[in-house]
Order: sequence, then structure tokens, then C-alpha cells
Amino acid sequence: MTSVSGAELKVAAKYIEAVKTNPSLEQKLCKVCGNEGLRVLPVTMATHLDAEYWDSLGDGFRFSFTPDCPVIYYNNKKGSYFVKQEVKTRFGLKEEDAPRPICYCLQVTEEQIAKEILEKGCCYSLQDIVSYTKAGTGKWCLTTNPSGKCCRDYLTGVVDKYLDKIGKKPVRKDLEAIKRGLETEGPLQELTLDIKGMTCESCTLSVKAMLEKIGGKDVEVSLQKSQANVKVPTAIPADEVAAAVEDLGYAVSIKEAKRLDRD
Repeated sequence: MTSVSGAELKVAAKYIEAVKTNPSLEQKLCKVCGNEGLRVLPVTMATHLDAEYWDSLGDGFRFSFTPDCPVIYYNNKKGSYFVKQEVKTRFGLKEEDAPRPICYCLQVTEEQIAKEILEKGCCYSLQDIVSYTKAGTGKWCLTTNPSGKCCRDYLTGVVDKYLDKIGKKPVRKDLEAIKRGLETEGPLQELTLDIKGMTCESCTLSVKAMLEKIGGKDVEVSLQKSQANVKVPTAIPADEVAAAVEDLGYAVSIKEAKRLDRD
């Protein structure tokens, strides 16, 4: 198997086994790393590829986020694969050397984030990083980011890496521990959160993913209303649910909270 310019690629055993077990994953998984990528639009790819490759673009491509995977874009049905050296824009999570771009709309690199936390000592949360660098507040992710997604989807992980080095434990990890510690789901509460700072649909997806990660059910996030509705176990305090979303860099307030009776 080769990339569009002839670079040799090896199909991962992980991919082969996964497809044997579930054939429906054949087009979804990256053949090189065996992980599922996210759909990416041709308009995004065209921005980050030389014009010589435009004829090969089309629907069905996916973006591989796996850090150690050389593939950026792939389309298993077409047998088309673009590796790092064939893409004009560096994707920070896949790079070991500086500069490692993180927020493409506001030109924020991982090196800047590391400096704010490790050297300046002025940032102790994702919210601090967003305030100082403006990372994750842009509106042009569809074209500026090679993935076509908002950097908020992975910004938390980058910040966490450096917070861990200075002994700061992110709120979301505390919430995950609470979730794991619940022996039963227990009674639920329904929360309505007012969320300021969401600028695109990628923002709503990030909020939804975070709420689901901490145990939220029936999650609905509205960009137009700047709100999220979610059901969570009462064992997780409402203010900690709000804090988890704030950890993504948004301003959050609890509009309504009510306990739900079980049948």
C-alpha cells in the first residue's frame, strides 16, 4: 500500500482484526494505525494540499488524529492516502519538533502553551490558557485547521499534559473518578447550563462530548440558545458539571437544576 506520492505504508494488524470482527469498520478505520478518523470535507483538504492533488479529492475522506500515525487524510474506498510530507500544514499532535500548531485561527502553538504554564507560571487551567492565548476562540476552523475541526477537541489534552508537570489536576479528571466510583447510576438530576463562548458546531460537539464523558445522558447542546441540557447522577454536583464545561474554556452558569424521580 502506498500514499499518493508513493510512500510505502503498512496495514496495521489492529485494522485487519477489527475489520474481521466488524466489516462495517472497513471504510472508517485508518489502515495504518487501526483507529477511527473523523470525516473531513474536500474544502478543508484543498486548503492544505497542493493543487496537484485537487483532482483526487472528494467525499469520503477521513482525518487521522493518532499522534504516531504518518497518515493525515485517508479514503479506504478510493485507496487514497496522504501522509505528513504530502500536506502543506503541520498538524501539531503529530509533530515532535517545534513549531507544533494547536490553534490555527489564532496562531497558537504547543510551545506557547508550555511557556505560559511552565515558565511564566500564570496559567493553571484550560480557561487560563484560553484567556491568555485566545486558543480555541477562532471561527475559521473548517479551513484553517487541517482536520477541519475546532482545536477545542484536543486542546484540553495538550493543556493537561503541562498541568500534570506542575502538579495541577484538571477538574475533568476529578469528575471521571467520581463517575467510576459510583456503584449504581442512582437518582438523576436534569441541568440546563447557559454557556457563553461557543462559536461553531465544533464547539457544541466538544461540550456534548465532555458532558457524556462525565456520565451525562440525553445531552442536547444548542449553539443558537447558548445552552446545554443534560441528565447526570445527583452524586455529581451541578457546579462540578459546570466546571467540567468551563475546563473547555467557556463561561458557564447553571440556569436550572431539578431532581428526577425514578419509577
